Amino acid sequence: MQGVTNKNLIPENLRRMGIYEYAGHYYTNKFRALKAAGTDHVNYDFNNEQFSRVDWTVEPDEDLYALYAERAWQIRSQYEKVIIYYSGGIDSTVVLRSFVDNNIPIDAVVINGIFDTSTNYKDTNIAEQTRVALPYLEELQREKNIKLPIYWYDTLEAHKLAFNDPDWQWKTVSQLCPATIANHQFHSDPYIQTLMSKGNTIAVKGIDKPRVLYENGKWYWGFLDVSIGGCVQREEEEFLGNYILEEFFYWAPEADALLRKQAHMVIKELEKRFTREECAKKFSKSGDFSKAVYGALVEPVVFGKYLQQDIGQDRPYFYIPGGFASVMNPKQWWFFSARDVLSTENELFVRGLLDIKNTIDPMHFNKPGPDSTKKEFWLNNCPLDERLIIDLDKRNPLFGTVGSWSPLYYVKDYDDNNNLT
Repeated sequence: MQGVTNKNLIPENLRRMGIYEYAGHYYTNKFRALKAAGTDHVNYDFNNEQFSRVDWTVEPDEDLYALYAERAWQIRSQYEKVIIYYSGGIDSTVVLRSFVDNNIPIDAVVINGIFDTSTNYKDTNIAEQTRVALPYLEELQREKNIKLPIYWYDTLEAHKLAFNDPDWQWKTVSQLCPATIANHQFHSDPYIQTLMSKGNTIAVKGIDKPRVLYENGKWYWGFLDVSIGGCVQREEEEFLGNYILEEFFYWAPEADALLRKQAHMVIKELEKRFTREECAKKFSKSGDFSKAVYGALVEPVVFGKYLQQDIGQDRPYFYIPGGFASVMNPKQWWFFSARDVLSTENELFVRGLLDIKNTIDPMHFNKPGPDSTKKEFWLNNCPLDERLIIDLDKRNPLFGTVGSWSPLYYVKDYDDNNNLT
């Protein structure tokens, strides 16, 4: 969608997932906004009006898992058909358990990947699905004596659909990974269309961990667009109307009590472990932030009922770490290797990425970190088109966009009485 001066012209289902503003114009596509901004920054509007009215200083009295259950019932009561996208990760596991443990009906549990045995490009693309998601679902069904409506969705055709448009890069939202673009074609699958035909349908997605920030002795909550990753809709989905929608389980205006509870719980734990000075270094916008370290601290706090992990320790289950860069991710390698069956799609992907690179100021993209050993590993293993291996030590769309923050919401002052160091 081109920029509009009245954001209410953007369908509500898209506004809820986050939009961008620059010079009084609103965009669903971050790259359009960055193109308009030149060397300026863009603003991220993630339900700003609704969340600005929330009193983030108040921690709800309810148990966090009761709030998860409340959120699941909230979603179930609004839609005739509920789909849960399940990856095997802890975020989507808690979403799933919030429904199952409270006997809330689910119409489909969708696991996606390259499952077609006729292809030779699966490798790490489905490692988490087969080694984590499937065993967990099997054990859960035995434990609860239930039969879940599980659907294994092969996304090969979705990748073909995703790149049948030479302007695909201007119609996605903020991510350039092939799998992310393909995710937005799920509504074309016959199984999902069958569900859609039976009533208004919601696709529920768990996203990244809650993010708190520390600045000048105060704690804040904020929404960072790159935390959402591949979960947001393509702008074409506005034409689906209420036929099928996507919804974030955690990040939603109706879930503010859940978010406030998470914020206060996380902040208390961080105050126990880190001094003011350490918090300023580790948890500010400009600090020495490590997503992996932060996740190890936060996940046991907000998901501990379903996660046998000590706070601050590594995840106790198999998972594939993120790649060296946004596109150079192990889960994407199969796409670049599959040029025999996806030759047109690979070509359009390369052209789209180069179009973005040549159109948008490099200040808006990340650059690789200082670890040259890690860089060499990814370069030697990721079969990218040689036209994309350019200016590799400079800012480049390959490394993703610089994150855009929503307004920050004050939660509380640092409490020295919580610190145990």
